Amino acid sequence: MSPGRSGCYVVKIISKSKNESGATMLPKWWVVKISKGNCQILEDEISNYNELIKTPLPREAFPKLLHSKPIVYSDLSAIVLEFENEAQTFKDYLNSEEITKAQTNIVTKQLAEYLTKLYGDPIKKLSQVWKDYYSFKGKVIVYIESFFKLNKNVLASILDNQMLNRVSQFISSSGKSEEKIFNYRKDIDTRVVHGDLNSRNVLVRSDGKPVFIDFALRKQSPVTIDIAKLERDLIFRVCDADTKSEFDWNSIVKWREFDKLYNTSEVLNLKESDINSLQSYEKIISTILVLRNHLIGMSSGTDDKEYMLALLHYSILVLGNSEISLQKKVYCIEYIYNIICKFDQS
Repeated sequence: MSPGRSGCYVVKIISKSKNESGATMLPKWWVVKISKGNCQILEDEISNYNELIKTPLPREAFPKLLHSKPIVYSDLSAIVLEFENEAQTFKDYLNSEEITKAQTNIVTKQLAEYLTKLYGDPIKKLSQVWKDYYSFKGKVIVYIESFFKLNKNVLASILDNQMLNRVSQFISSSGKSEEKIFNYRKDIDTRVVHGDLNSRNVLVRSDGKPVFIDFALRKQSPVTIDIAKLERDLIFRVCDADTKSEFDWNSIVKWREFDKLYNTSEVLNLKESDINSLQSYEKIISTILVLRNHLIGMSSGTDDKEYMLALLHYSILVLGNSEISLQKKVYCIEYIYNIICKFDQS
Protein backbone atom coordinates (compact mmCIF):
# COMPACT_ATOMS: atom_id res chain seq x y z
CA MET A 1 0.00 0.00 0.00
CA SER A 2 1.32 3.42 -0.98
CA PRO A 3 0.60 6.72 0.79
CA GLY A 4 -1.64 9.33 -0.81
CA ARG A 5 -0.58 12.80 -1.91
CA SER A 6 -0.78 14.07 1.70
CA GLY A 7 1.67 11.37 2.77
CA CYS A 8 -1.00 9.47 4.72
CA TYR A 9 -2.09 5.88 4.25
CA VAL A 10 -5.85 5.38 3.98
CA VAL A 11 -7.73 2.24 5.04
CA LYS A 12 -11.48 1.74 4.54
CA ILE A 13 -13.44 -0.53 6.89
CA ILE A 14 -17.04 -1.56 6.17
CA SER A 15 -19.46 -3.20 8.63
CA LYS A 16 -22.73 -4.77 7.49
CA SER A 17 -24.96 -5.85 10.38
CA LYS A 18 -28.52 -6.79 11.31
CA ASN A 19 -30.77 -5.43 14.03
CA GLU A 20 -32.51 -7.51 16.70
CA SER A 21 -35.35 -8.46 14.33
CA GLY A 22 -32.85 -9.82 11.82
CA ALA A 23 -33.35 -7.06 9.25
CA THR A 24 -30.22 -5.90 7.45
CA MET A 25 -29.19 -2.41 8.57
CA LEU A 26 -27.56 0.24 6.40
CA PRO A 27 -23.83 -0.43 6.24
CA LYS A 28 -21.65 1.74 8.43
CA TRP A 29 -18.11 2.40 7.37
CA TRP A 30 -14.98 4.08 8.59
CA VAL A 31 -11.87 5.57 7.03
CA VAL A 32 -8.62 5.34 8.98
CA LYS A 33 -5.89 7.81 7.96
CA ILE A 34 -2.42 6.81 9.13
CA SER A 35 0.69 8.98 9.10
CA LYS A 36 4.20 7.77 9.77
CA GLY A 37 6.51 10.27 11.43
CA ASN A 38 4.28 13.31 10.85
CA CYS A 39 1.53 13.60 13.45
CA GLN A 40 1.15 17.33 12.74
CA ILE A 41 -0.60 16.76 9.43
CA LEU A 42 -3.36 14.82 11.22
CA GLU A 43 -3.58 17.41 14.00
CA ASP A 44 -4.11 20.08 11.34
CA GLU A 45 -6.85 18.02 9.72
CA ILE A 46 -8.61 17.59 13.08
CA SER A 47 -8.43 21.36 13.53
CA ASN A 48 -10.03 21.82 10.09
CA TYR A 49 -12.87 19.45 10.98
CA ASN A 50 -13.45 21.34 14.23
CA GLU A 51 -13.74 24.56 12.23
CA LEU A 52 -16.27 22.92 9.88
CA ILE A 53 -18.64 22.41 12.80
CA LYS A 54 -18.81 26.19 13.20
CA THR A 55 -19.89 26.74 9.57
CA PRO A 56 -23.49 26.56 8.24
CA LEU A 57 -22.53 23.38 6.36
CA PRO A 58 -25.02 20.62 7.34
CA ARG A 59 -23.57 17.96 9.62
CA GLU A 60 -24.46 15.31 7.04
CA ALA A 61 -22.18 16.97 4.48
CA PHE A 62 -18.94 15.80 6.08
CA PRO A 63 -17.94 12.68 8.05
CA LYS A 64 -17.89 12.34 11.82
CA LEU A 65 -14.47 12.52 13.48
CA LEU A 66 -14.26 9.92 16.26
CA HIS A 67 -11.38 11.40 18.26
CA SER A 68 -10.40 14.88 19.43
CA LYS A 69 -6.71 14.18 18.77
CA PRO A 70 -4.68 11.62 16.78
CA ILE A 71 -4.19 8.11 18.12
CA VAL A 72 -0.41 7.67 18.52
CA TYR A 73 1.61 4.45 18.62
CA SER A 74 5.37 4.70 18.29
CA ASP A 75 6.03 6.78 15.15
CA LEU A 76 2.53 6.10 13.76
CA SER A 77 -0.47 8.35 14.26
CA ALA A 78 -4.03 7.94 13.02
CA ILE A 79 -7.47 9.49 12.90
CA VAL A 80 -10.77 7.69 12.28
CA LEU A 81 -13.71 9.11 10.31
CA GLU A 82 -17.17 7.53 10.47
CA PHE A 83 -19.80 7.47 7.73
CA GLU A 84 -23.43 6.62 8.41
CA ASN A 85 -24.07 4.65 5.22
CA GLU A 86 -22.34 3.47 2.09
CA ALA A 87 -21.45 6.04 -0.52
CA GLN A 88 -19.58 6.13 -3.81
CA THR A 89 -17.13 8.68 -5.11
CA PHE A 90 -18.43 11.41 -7.40
CA LYS A 91 -16.17 9.91 -10.07
CA ASP A 92 -17.91 6.52 -9.86
CA TYR A 93 -21.30 8.21 -9.66
CA LEU A 94 -20.75 10.09 -12.92
CA ASN A 95 -19.41 6.99 -14.65
CA SER A 96 -22.41 4.88 -13.63
CA GLU A 97 -24.67 4.05 -16.59
CA GLU A 98 -27.62 3.87 -14.17
CA ILE A 99 -27.32 7.53 -13.22
CA THR A 100 -29.09 10.03 -15.49
CA LYS A 101 -28.12 13.57 -16.36
CA ALA A 102 -31.14 14.84 -14.35
CA GLN A 103 -29.96 12.98 -11.25
CA THR A 104 -26.45 14.32 -11.75
CA ASN A 105 -27.75 17.90 -11.95
CA ILE A 106 -29.64 17.51 -8.66
CA VAL A 107 -26.51 16.26 -6.88
CA THR A 108 -24.32 18.96 -8.45
CA LYS A 109 -26.70 21.76 -7.46
CA GLN A 110 -26.74 20.41 -3.90
CA LEU A 111 -22.94 20.29 -4.02
CA ALA A 112 -22.83 23.93 -5.16
CA GLU A 113 -25.19 24.95 -2.33
CA TYR A 114 -22.98 23.18 0.20
CA LEU A 115 -19.90 24.94 -1.16
CA THR A 116 -21.47 28.33 -0.44
CA LYS A 117 -22.02 27.28 3.18
CA LEU A 118 -18.50 25.87 3.39
CA TYR A 119 -16.78 29.00 2.12
CA GLY A 120 -18.25 31.71 4.31
CA ASP A 121 -17.77 35.41 3.69
CA PRO A 122 -15.35 36.69 1.02
CA ILE A 123 -12.24 38.74 1.63
CA LYS A 124 -11.13 40.84 -1.34
CA LYS A 125 -7.42 41.01 -2.03
CA LEU A 126 -5.56 42.82 -4.83
CA SER A 127 -3.24 40.20 -6.26
CA GLN A 128 -0.77 39.47 -9.02
CA VAL A 129 -2.80 36.35 -9.61
CA TRP A 130 -0.36 33.89 -11.20
CA LYS A 131 2.62 34.88 -9.10
CA ASP A 132 0.69 34.95 -5.81
CA TYR A 133 -1.29 31.72 -6.18
CA TYR A 134 -0.21 29.56 -9.10
CA SER A 135 3.53 29.73 -9.75
CA PHE A 136 5.34 26.38 -9.56
CA LYS A 137 8.03 25.25 -7.16
CA GLY A 138 11.31 23.75 -8.33
CA LYS A 139 10.47 20.06 -7.76
CA VAL A 140 7.25 20.33 -9.77
CA ILE A 141 9.06 21.99 -12.67
CA VAL A 142 11.83 19.37 -12.68
CA TYR A 143 9.30 16.52 -12.65
CA ILE A 144 7.30 17.92 -15.58
CA GLU A 145 10.45 18.79 -17.52
CA SER A 146 11.48 15.15 -17.19
CA PHE A 147 8.15 14.17 -18.77
CA PHE A 148 8.90 16.38 -21.80
CA LYS A 149 12.43 14.99 -22.06
CA LEU A 150 11.37 11.35 -21.71
CA ASN A 151 8.62 11.68 -24.34
CA LYS A 152 10.37 14.19 -26.60
CA ASN A 153 10.22 12.14 -29.81
CA VAL A 154 6.60 11.05 -29.36
CA LEU A 155 5.42 14.56 -28.56
CA ALA A 156 7.36 16.04 -31.51
CA SER A 157 5.75 13.55 -33.89
CA ILE A 158 2.22 14.53 -32.82
CA LEU A 159 2.27 18.17 -31.73
CA ASP A 160 3.32 21.39 -33.39
CA ASN A 161 6.85 22.47 -32.41
CA GLN A 162 5.75 26.02 -31.58
CA MET A 163 3.09 24.67 -29.23
CA LEU A 164 5.55 22.38 -27.46
CA ASN A 165 8.15 25.12 -27.04
CA ARG A 166 5.69 27.68 -25.75
CA VAL A 167 4.15 25.33 -23.19
CA SER A 168 7.48 23.94 -21.98
CA GLN A 169 8.99 27.45 -21.69
CA PHE A 170 5.99 28.62 -19.69
CA ILE A 171 6.40 25.74 -17.24
CA SER A 172 10.20 26.02 -16.98
CA SER A 173 9.96 29.75 -16.24
CA SER A 174 7.04 29.25 -13.82
CA GLY A 175 4.96 31.57 -15.99
CA LYS A 176 7.48 34.37 -16.55
CA SER A 177 7.72 33.66 -20.29
CA GLU A 178 4.13 34.89 -20.73
CA GLU A 179 4.08 38.51 -19.57
CA LYS A 180 0.31 39.01 -19.82
CA ILE A 181 -0.31 35.98 -17.63
CA PHE A 182 2.47 36.60 -15.14
CA ASN A 183 1.58 40.27 -14.61
CA TYR A 184 -2.22 39.94 -14.57
CA ARG A 185 -3.59 41.75 -11.52
CA LYS A 186 -7.06 42.09 -10.04
CA ASP A 187 -9.09 42.03 -6.83
CA ILE A 188 -9.47 38.35 -5.92
CA ASP A 189 -12.39 36.89 -3.98
CA THR A 190 -10.69 34.73 -1.33
CA ARG A 191 -12.54 32.45 1.07
CA VAL A 192 -11.78 29.44 3.25
CA VAL A 193 -11.94 26.81 0.48
CA HIS A 194 -11.76 23.02 0.61
CA GLY A 195 -8.35 23.13 -1.10
CA ASP A 196 -8.36 19.65 -2.65
CA LEU A 197 -11.77 19.39 -4.26
CA ASN A 198 -11.72 16.52 -6.73
CA SER A 199 -14.03 13.70 -7.76
CA ARG A 200 -12.56 11.34 -5.15
CA ASN A 201 -12.97 13.81 -2.29
CA VAL A 202 -16.69 14.22 -2.96
CA LEU A 203 -18.87 11.24 -2.11
CA VAL A 204 -22.50 10.68 -3.08
CA ARG A 205 -24.62 8.86 -0.50
CA SER A 206 -27.33 6.34 -1.38
CA ASP A 207 -29.94 9.11 -0.83
CA GLY A 208 -28.18 11.36 -3.37
CA LYS A 209 -26.67 13.77 -0.82
CA PRO A 210 -23.05 14.83 -1.42
CA VAL A 211 -20.43 14.48 1.30
CA PHE A 212 -17.05 16.26 1.40
CA ILE A 213 -13.99 14.43 2.69
CA ASP A 214 -10.27 15.16 3.19
CA PHE A 215 -9.97 18.73 4.47
CA ALA A 216 -6.20 18.63 4.99
CA LEU A 217 -5.63 21.59 2.60
CA ARG A 218 -8.51 23.82 3.79
CA LYS A 219 -7.30 27.43 3.84
CA GLN A 220 -7.98 31.01 2.71
CA SER A 221 -7.53 31.00 -1.08
CA PRO A 222 -9.18 32.23 -4.29
CA VAL A 223 -12.64 30.70 -4.58
CA THR A 224 -11.84 29.72 -8.18
CA ILE A 225 -9.36 27.10 -6.93
CA ASP A 226 -11.94 24.53 -5.88
CA ILE A 227 -14.16 24.82 -8.96
CA ALA A 228 -11.24 24.80 -11.43
CA LYS A 229 -9.56 21.88 -9.67
CA LEU A 230 -12.75 19.83 -9.80
CA GLU A 231 -13.31 20.75 -13.47
CA ARG A 232 -9.76 19.69 -14.33
CA ASP A 233 -10.38 16.40 -12.57
CA LEU A 234 -13.63 15.83 -14.46
CA ILE A 235 -11.95 16.41 -17.83
CA PHE A 236 -8.72 14.50 -17.32
CA ARG A 237 -9.78 11.68 -15.00
CA VAL A 238 -13.51 11.08 -14.75
CA CYS A 239 -14.38 10.69 -18.44
CA ASP A 240 -12.28 7.50 -18.46
CA ALA A 241 -12.97 4.93 -15.78
CA ASP A 242 -9.47 3.50 -16.23
CA THR A 243 -7.05 6.39 -16.76
CA LYS A 244 -4.06 4.08 -17.15
CA SER A 245 -5.53 2.23 -20.12
CA GLU A 246 -4.93 3.02 -23.77
CA PHE A 247 -7.13 5.96 -24.60
CA ASP A 248 -9.81 6.07 -27.31
CA TRP A 249 -8.76 8.87 -29.67
CA ASN A 250 -12.40 9.49 -30.64
CA SER A 251 -13.06 10.81 -27.16
CA ILE A 252 -10.06 13.14 -27.49
CA VAL A 253 -11.67 14.54 -30.64
CA LYS A 254 -14.89 15.17 -28.72
CA TRP A 255 -13.06 17.03 -25.97
CA ARG A 256 -11.25 19.10 -28.59
CA GLU A 257 -14.66 20.33 -29.74
CA PHE A 258 -15.47 21.40 -26.19
CA ASP A 259 -12.00 22.95 -25.85
CA LYS A 260 -12.49 25.07 -29.00
CA LEU A 261 -15.87 26.28 -27.80
CA TYR A 262 -14.76 27.70 -24.51
CA ASN A 263 -11.55 29.12 -25.90
CA THR A 264 -13.42 31.17 -28.51
CA SER A 265 -16.39 32.09 -26.32
CA GLU A 266 -16.93 33.60 -22.90
CA VAL A 267 -15.71 30.80 -20.66
CA LEU A 268 -18.03 31.37 -17.74
CA ASN A 269 -21.08 32.01 -19.92
CA LEU A 270 -21.28 28.77 -21.89
CA LYS A 271 -24.76 27.25 -22.05
CA GLU A 272 -25.78 23.65 -22.51
CA SER A 273 -27.20 24.58 -25.92
CA ASP A 274 -23.63 25.41 -27.00
CA ILE A 275 -22.44 21.85 -26.44
CA ASN A 276 -25.37 19.59 -27.29
CA SER A 277 -23.18 17.71 -29.77
CA LEU A 278 -21.11 16.25 -26.94
CA GLN A 279 -23.76 13.85 -25.69
CA SER A 280 -21.28 11.12 -24.77
CA TYR A 281 -20.05 13.37 -21.95
CA GLU A 282 -23.28 15.18 -21.16
CA LYS A 283 -23.24 14.38 -17.41
CA ILE A 284 -19.68 15.64 -16.99
CA ILE A 285 -20.18 18.76 -19.09
CA SER A 286 -23.49 19.55 -17.39
CA THR A 287 -21.72 19.25 -14.03
CA ILE A 288 -19.02 21.67 -15.19
CA LEU A 289 -21.61 24.21 -16.32
CA VAL A 290 -23.60 23.99 -13.07
CA LEU A 291 -20.43 24.61 -11.05
CA ARG A 292 -19.33 27.50 -13.28
CA ASN A 293 -22.75 29.13 -13.01
CA HIS A 294 -22.59 28.74 -9.24
CA LEU A 295 -19.19 30.44 -9.24
CA ILE A 296 -20.64 33.41 -11.16
CA GLY A 297 -23.59 33.72 -8.78
CA MET A 298 -21.46 33.41 -5.66
CA SER A 299 -18.56 35.62 -6.71
CA SER A 300 -19.63 38.42 -9.03
CA GLY A 301 -16.06 39.71 -9.38
CA THR A 302 -14.70 36.49 -10.88
CA ASP A 303 -13.95 36.81 -14.59
CA ASP A 304 -12.80 34.55 -17.44
CA LYS A 305 -9.11 35.35 -17.03
CA GLU A 306 -9.02 34.58 -13.33
CA TYR A 307 -10.79 31.28 -13.88
CA MET A 308 -8.57 30.35 -16.82
CA LEU A 309 -5.45 30.90 -14.71
CA ALA A 310 -6.74 28.40 -12.15
CA LEU A 311 -7.55 25.90 -14.92
CA LEU A 312 -4.12 26.49 -16.45
CA HIS A 313 -2.30 25.77 -13.19
CA TYR A 314 -4.12 22.55 -12.37
CA SER A 315 -4.02 21.30 -15.97
CA ILE A 316 -0.24 21.65 -16.05
CA LEU A 317 -0.06 19.40 -12.98
CA VAL A 318 -1.72 16.66 -15.06
CA LEU A 319 1.56 16.30 -16.98
CA GLY A 320 3.31 15.14 -13.81
CA ASN A 321 0.61 12.62 -12.86
CA SER A 322 1.75 9.05 -13.52
CA GLU A 323 -1.86 7.78 -13.44
CA ILE A 324 -2.85 9.75 -16.57
CA SER A 325 -2.29 8.14 -19.98
CA LEU A 326 0.23 9.60 -22.43
CA GLN A 327 -2.53 10.13 -24.98
CA LYS A 328 -4.48 12.28 -22.58
CA LYS A 329 -1.34 14.22 -21.65
CA VAL A 330 -0.85 14.98 -25.35
CA TYR A 331 -4.33 16.48 -25.39
CA CYS A 332 -3.55 18.28 -22.12
CA ILE A 333 -0.64 20.09 -23.79
CA GLU A 334 -3.03 21.30 -26.49
CA TYR A 335 -5.47 22.34 -23.78
CA ILE A 336 -2.76 24.28 -21.90
CA TYR A 337 -1.59 25.94 -25.11
CA ASN A 338 -5.11 27.12 -25.95
CA ILE A 339 -5.48 28.71 -22.52
CA ILE A 340 -2.13 30.49 -22.89
CA CYS A 341 -3.14 31.75 -26.35
CA LYS A 342 -6.40 33.09 -24.97
CA PHE A 343 -4.37 35.77 -23.16
CA ASP A 344 -2.94 36.90 -26.53
CA GLN A 345 -6.38 38.32 -27.26
CA SER A 346 -6.26 40.73 -24.32
